[in-house]
Amino acid sequence: MRVLLLYANPNLSVPVSPYGLDTVSATLQARCGPTEVLTTNPFIEAIEPEAHLRAVLAHFQPDVIGISVRNIDNAIVALPGDPPPDGSPIDVVAYAPAIRGLTDVIKEWRADALCVVGGSGFTACPAEFLSYLDLDYGFVGPAESTFAELVGALREARPPYGQAAAEIIRGLPNAVIRDDGGFHRTVARLSFRAEAREPMRIAPEYQLLYRLRNIPVAVRTKSGCPLRCSYCTDPVNQRRTEHRAVGNVVAEIRHHVEEHGLRSFHIADAELNLPYEDHLLRVCAGIRDSGLAGQIGWRGYFNVTPFSDKLMDALATAGCDAPSFAVDSFCEDGLRAHQKNFRAHHVHDVLNRLLSRGSAVRPEVCLLLGRRGETVASIDANIRWMLEYADRGVRIAYSCGLRVYPNTPLARETLDTAHVYLSSGPLGRAGGRRFTPDELLREPVVYCEPFSPRELAHYVARRVGGHPNIGVFTDGPWPEARHSEELRLFNVGVHRMAHGRFGQARAYLSSALGKNPGLSIARGALEIVDSLNPG
Repeated sequence: MRVLLLYANPNLSVPVSPYGLDTVSATLQARCGPTEVLTTNPFIEAIEPEAHLRAVLAHFQPDVIGISVRNIDNAIVALPGDPPPDGSPIDVVAYAPAIRGLTDVIKEWRADALCVVGGSGFTACPAEFLSYLDLDYGFVGPAESTFAELVGALREARPPYGQAAAEIIRGLPNAVIRDDGGFHRTVARLSFRAEAREPMRIAPEYQLLYRLRNIPVAVRTKSGCPLRCSYCTDPVNQRRTEHRAVGNVVAEIRHHVEEHGLRSFHIADAELNLPYEDHLLRVCAGIRDSGLAGQIGWRGYFNVTPFSDKLMDALATAGCDAPSFAVDSFCEDGLRAHQKNFRAHHVHDVLNRLLSRGSAVRPEVCLLLGRRGETVASIDANIRWMLEYADRGVRIAYSCGLRVYPNTPLARETLDTAHVYLSSGPLGRAGGRRFTPDELLREPVVYCEPFSPRELAHYVARRVGGHPNIGVFTDGPWPEARHSEELRLFNVGVHRMAHGRFGQARAYLSSALGKNPGLSIARGALEIVDSLNPG
């Protein structure tokens, strides 16, 4: 049995490893007997992703293809500075068309190829993705156990596996099936109870990218989110919270430290301290008691409440140096509009208690400006609080405009089209419109009031005056919306370097510098190549 795990993640600015597919691969190897598993991400392995996938399919000849869709887009609404060459009012980079390009290649290779889609981006709108990609099967939520069940059952069938797979998937949990023009979902089931303990392997190219780009390694301690924030897909993905065994979490971190030499981590849960603090307290104790706390630094997203002094103590002793809070707004009207479960006095209480502990922990605050009902007065009120906390050492990131994601509370509202912006330009006419999930998947839609996203970004930037602790949300010093060509060359060059193909690495990295002489990461990577392979 040959299984191809396709990491359909076009993100060029933050090329993180395929966490979900790595867990799938480890689970397959542990449970499915002799199974050939190949994981590929054509977007960092080749300049022409579709041609690369054709070559992979022809060589590997997979029996089953698992496709991981991590994100719908890059989630960056508006960057400071001038508009891009195409004049778009937003900087959102949509990923669905590039993913569709890969699935079209698969269907050209074999019309009846058995494909199963998963990942957090897919889970946010599974029916719409299956329809857009013209595929029939997907798994929602953490799917490593379910996918392993499928592969294990297929081993008892004979190829081609299409008919057998249809019957097997209908009996599996957490599946979404397209059939006769409609969609249905099978029963939901928790997945972490049968989690494999085998450590995950991070591919060499991601280890190198993490070091060159200072990207933290993702680790998950639980799934699900009980909140109902108006704009967020996390509760859409999975409302019910499910915890991993603390011992497995600690073992995973230790493996990355001891085997890969990686020491910076991002705990990639939706909100670490929800629904209660108890699981996070046990995770902190496990990290501390294992002796890892002094060897690593980690960060994660937290809800403003509950956030006790006991939790603050636990985070400090477990190596958490940057708790990040999705505050969204310092104004009560803003918090209600975003459907937050806390109020402004909770925000001030948590930040003041953290700041009273000195500089060992530097909290981060994330704000979303441009909501429905936003005014110049509410923006100015937020800016005053931003400046006050930034002066005290809090790092603040803000977004100008809200991406309207499929199936979220915001997406179910009728939006004032005078404040709606597409990549092609503003709708710019009076009236109201409700967008379908299919529309929101195919084209980025942004809501921003009272100015356009770029106008709001300029307004806030002028008011904060270049404060070093305040910045607009971005995907790094070389944003994907402005630097896609050189970033692709850089990523492919790093992939070649990680696999010892130094001549090709040098050529790609040199080309990246030719496109952008200010791309210092490419210059640093070239120095490494020359030190490893002089001449």
